[in-house]
Amino acid sequence: MDRAETLNKPQGHFSDNRMIEEAFDKAPKTPGIHDVKVSQISKVYYPDGTTKTTDIVRVVIYENRGPITAYPYILGD
Repeated sequence: MDRAETLNKPQGHFSDNRMIEEAFDKAPKTPGIHDVKVSQISKVYYPDGTTKTTDIVRVVIYENRGPITAYPYILGD
């Protein structure tokens, strides 16, 4: 939560790092931003101190580099 306050933007925290691999496996292999439902809940911390839970992971895939990041994401935020 401190990082969310310091950076003044939401920060995701995986309950289990295996959710990163699960998200990469489930995401389309095409370049772009893909929101994927995973099997375990993770948290997103906000700068105002609130916390939300989610089973959505946002996966970012670049055309020439492949998957570059994945993070817990609250749809609509």
